[in-house]
Amino acid sequence: MDILSRILDIVVESLNANPFEVLLYLILLGAFFWLSKEFRIQQREDKELRQELLEKSLTAYSQILYEGSIFKPGESNASFYQSIYSAFPFIDYKISKKILLIFEQDAAEEVKVQEIIDIAKSEVTFLSRLTSNHLLKNKLLTDDVEEFFSKLRKIFGSVFTSFFIIYSALLLVYISSSGETQFWMIVKPFSFFLACLLIPFSIDLLLERRMNRPTALLLIGIFISAFFLSGASGFYLIGSFISFIGFLIAFFIYAYKRKKASE
Repeated sequence: MDILSRILDIVVESLNANPFEVLLYLILLGAFFWLSKEFRIQQREDKELRQELLEKSLTAYSQILYEGSIFKPGESNASFYQSIYSAFPFIDYKISKKILLIFEQDAAEEVKVQEIIDIAKSEVTFLSRLTSNHLLKNKLLTDDVEEFFSKLRKIFGSVFTSFFIIYSALLLVYISSSGETQFWMIVKPFSFFLACLLIPFSIDLLLERRMNRPTALLLIGIFISAFFLSGASGFYLIGSFISFIGFLIAFFIYAYKRKKASE
């Protein structure tokens, strides 16, 4: 402890800062390195898991294609259906649902089989592009550039993620400290956090083509009111809070009605 105190005193004297600030910087620096290490480990484990699942998915689809190639209408084709049901744990949920819907169609057996084979061919083509089995491929210059930036992302990805988390936490603390009461110290950072979550949520809706005009208007209303709420004060604070709650309730009511209508 004496050595640690001495080191802390030297750092304080050299930086001309008070001990609390130095301790805070050291805690943030330690958290930064710890998060970077943990994210690097997690990224490696996730990559290994994705690679394993990818290989199992390709094997499952390949088995479906093989059984489909020897399928003969009117004969016992238990192996074909066995290959499909065995593949369900390793294939995408949407693909599984699509295959099950094909089974429920009122169509000839060979027609259903052909539709499933077409799906398997499409998935094999897509998944093959994600594998690392490109050693025999004639690489272009753009492939080298892409590989270079991919290596940079693997090296510095955990660092940027750690910096983003620490910066976001400090930003939320700063927003919370601007609240005049304990209620606003909780509501302000929560509204800002929710506004940030709406960005990837909206992107997902656009990519899945589920975004319509009412949904877009309600999400924009929630985002704007939440953004102003996090930095407003006085009369504007109350107005932003009322708008935020109103848009939020309207969005949940609209989402509930759409879900009921689709059932």
